[in-house]
Amino acid sequence: MKNALYLMVVFAFLIGSSLTFSQEKSAPTEEKKSAMEMGGIKELDAFHELLHPLVHDAYPQKDFAAIKEALPNLIESATTLKSAKLPQSMSGKKKAFRTESKKLVTQLTQLNKKKDTLGDEEFGKRFMNMHDTFEKLMEMTK
Repeated sequence: MKNALYLMVVFAFLIGSSLTFSQEKSAPTEEKKSAMEMGGIKELDAFHELLHPLVHDAYPQKDFAAIKEALPNLIESATTLKSAKLPQSMSGKKKAFRTESKKLVTQLTQLNKKKDTLGDEEFGKRFMNMHDTFEKLMEMTK
């Protein structure tokens, strides 16, 4: 009787562990959730992949050289974003999205042109203003 009870407990534990592992494996990671929340615009996702480490790693560490080095790729990605195909669910926001995406390209282009003449504080401020524009674009996809 004791052995049967022991086997049932072990069996229940193994099934519970298996289900938990299976759920963890199939559950989307926070990064994937973030990408899914961007409304399925692959160009916005691609821009975010470039921007994320700059905002969350380079900027807090005041690594402005890394940000300056990344500007050409950000400009290229933002330019692609400007003409991205938007999902039907965004039909009412298309004009605003296009306006903000053009603003994003302008901000990045100006930042790139002035990167050697701006002090770190002003450069950082303009970089974060550009990030605010990107966040507006993300909000439009929700």
